[in-house]
Amino acid sequence: MSKLNFQMVLNRVSREINFITQLPIINYQTEVRKDAQMVIQKLKPEIEEWINKLNEKEISCAELYFNIQSQKDEIELENLSKIGISKEEVQFVKMSILQLVSNTIINFYLNSLFESQHLTKKSIENRITSIDFFEI
Repeated sequence: MSKLNFQMVLNRVSREINFITQLPIINYQTEVRKDAQMVIQKLKPEIEEWINKLNEKEISCAELYFNIQSQKDEIELENLSKIGISKEEVQFVKMSILQLVSNTIINFYLNSLFESQHLTKKSIENRITSIDFFEI
């Protein structure tokens, strides 16, 4: 059975945050980066719990997605709010961060499932090949 690695997911999210701050529409890279890291720190216990539940098949990818998206009212982007950008821009960045976290976890999970199934299929094929060999 495949398992997600919490630290690998967090590392990928950090790299993706760096990508968001490179987008041309974002003029406040430092503030976005700081706020995104604060969001991840705040959500870290929940993210770890959701990853564990996903690994144990206690929640679906859709439930994980909606759990993360439901945090939008719970998080604040203090650094962006301080510099006075519009509420719409703050909301856009907030949703982008949550989307990034959701997509990263789900992509890692689906990839690990694929790899797990591929490995299982390979081991079955190897057993069949070895059985065929011995029957000849």
